[in-house]
Amino acid sequence: MLTVQSLNKGTHSYTIQPLIDCSGRIRGKLYLCLQETNGRMGPLVEQTYFRARNVEVTCSTSGKLTSSLFKRWVELVLFPEVTNHCLILLDAWTGQQGDGCFSIFPADRTCTRLKIPKKTTGTTQPLDVYFFRQWKYGLPVNERHRK
Repeated sequence: MLTVQSLNKGTHSYTIQPLIDCSGRIRGKLYLCLQETNGRMGPLVEQTYFRARNVEVTCSTSGKLTSSLFKRWVELVLFPEVTNHCLILLDAWTGQQGDGCFSIFPADRTCTRLKIPKKTTGTTQPLDVYFFRQWKYGLPVNERHRK
C-alpha cells in the first residue's frame, strides 16, 4: 500500500506549447514549462538535462505559464517565426492579453490577436480541437496501436 501526503507530490504538471501554422505544421521551437520546486530546476538537473535545439525549456512552481513566461514564449518562440504579419488565437487567460507581451514587435511586423471566449477553449482552440485531441480524449485501448 502506498500513502501520499499530498496529491501534488504524486503527480507532476507541465505545459507544452507548440507553435502551429494555418496548415497544422509545427513551426519554430516547442515551448515546455516544467513544474519545479521554487520555479526553477535544481543544480543537478540544470547541469544534466538534455538540451534540444528545437525545444525551449522553462519552469514554474505549477508547471503552468505565468504572464512573464508567456512573454518569454512570445520573445523566444513566436517572434523569430514572424516575418511580417501573424494572426494568433489566444484563450481568455488574462496573462496573455496585455500589450506588454507583444511590445517586442516592430512596426514592420505585426501580430493581430483574437480572443477565444471563456469556456469555449475545448471546442474552439485549434490546439485543443485538433493538435492535442489524442492526449485529451485518447483512443480506446484496443485501437491505440492500429495504423
